[in-house]
Amino acid sequence: MKSFDFKFGAVVYGRDKQSPCGHLDRLAVEPESWCITDVIMESGLVFKQHTVIPLAEVEEATAVDIRVAVGCQELAGYPTFSELVVERSEQSPGWITPVQGEAIVGTTATAWAPTTDEMTVVQEKVRQGVADSRIVLNGKVAVYGSDGHIGQLSHLITVNDVMPHQIQYLVVAEGALFPKQSIVPIHYVQTLSEQGIHILASTAEMDDFPQFGPALLEDIESRGSAGWWETGEVEWKASQEMVPVQEDAQLATAVETALMSDLRTDTAVIDVINERGVITLTGNAPDWAVRQAAETIASRQPGVIKVINDLTVEPS
Repeated sequence: MKSFDFKFGAVVYGRDKQSPCGHLDRLAVEPESWCITDVIMESGLVFKQHTVIPLAEVEEATAVDIRVAVGCQELAGYPTFSELVVERSEQSPGWITPVQGEAIVGTTATAWAPTTDEMTVVQEKVRQGVADSRIVLNGKVAVYGSDGHIGQLSHLITVNDVMPHQIQYLVVAEGALFPKQSIVPIHYVQTLSEQGIHILASTAEMDDFPQFGPALLEDIESRGSAGWWETGEVEWKASQEMVPVQEDAQLATAVETALMSDLRTDTAVIDVINERGVITLTGNAPDWAVRQAAETIASRQPGVIKVINDLTVEPS
C-alpha cells in the first residue's frame, strides 16, 4: 500500500527532480473527512511565495522530499496562497485593519479602521488560493493531550488503503533540542484545527507510542494502515500487561453499552462482534465523524486489543 509522509519543511522537487522548487510549508485539509486536499509550497528567499499544489499532482512524499508531476517553472502558473487576519468593526463593516503584530502570509494590505472605545471589533481571516472551509496546518500547530501540551505537529501520513489521502497518522515532535518523534493513529485524535490538535492520551501515555522511523513507515506500507496498527497495538498492549481478555459476550456487551451511552454514537445502528479481544464493528454510520467516534470509543474499553472498523457511511 502506498503511503505519503508529509513532513513540514521537506524539499519539494518538480518532475525532473534536478533542483528544488521550494519546501513544504502547509497542508490544506478537508474538515469533514480529514483528507488532505492541497500542498502549499513556500519558495523565494526575500520575497516569499506560497504556491497551492493539488494533491493529485503529488507523485511521492517522504520525510525527506516531495516530488510533484509538473516542473518548477510550470508551478509559477498555479494559485498562490495568502492569508490575512483582519479586525472588522461591526459599526463600520467595510473598514478593516490588520491585527497588530499578526503575521501576514503572501500579501500586504493598506486599510484603516476608526478607533473608539465603544466599537465592537471582530477578527476575521481572509484567504486566497484555498477555500475558507479548509483547515490549514503547519509545523507550528500545538498538540495537546488530556493533561496539557505535548509537542508540535511534525508530519501527517496518509495510507491509501483506507480512503485516498485521508490522514491516518500524526507524527508529534516532543522536546526542543532533540525532539522525540511519536506516531499517533488518527483514531486517537479528538479535534483537529489550526488552533491546536487534541488527542486522547496523556503526556505519560505518549511514552508508550511507537517512535517514527523509515523502517516503521515501510512496515505500514507492507501491511496496510489497519493491519500495521492492529498488529503493533497487540504487541504494544501485551508488553504493557493490559487487562486480560474478557469473555467474548461480556466484552461485546461492554462495548455496545459504551456506544449507546455516548451522544456521538447513541443513534447509530452498530453491531459488535468480539473474538478474544478483537472487536469488529459492523452496521451503518450517518457520517465519517460517527464512524471514527465509534472506533475510538470501542478501542478505549478495558480488554479491547484491537478494533476492526467495518462500519459503512450512509450516503448523504
